[in-house]
Amino acid sequence: MRINIKRAVESVPGGMMIIPLICGAVVTTAAPHLAETLRIIHGRAVYGRAAYSRGFLRLRG
Repeated sequence: MRINIKRAVESVPGGMMIIPLICGAVVTTAAPHLAETLRIIHGRAVYGRAAYSRGFLRLRG
C-alpha cells in the first residue's frame, strides 16, 4: 500500500501552507517544550528580531 502524502495535502485548498501550519500548532499545543527537549531550536536567538534575521540569513544562503 502506497501512501501519497503530497496528493492528500494538495487535495485541500491551500493545503501546502495550511496542513503544516495546523500540524505545527497541534504539536506545539500538545508538547510545548518538545523543541527544546529534542534540541531542534538552539542558540541565543530563539525569539524576536534576532530570530527573524537568523532565519532570513539561513534561507538566503
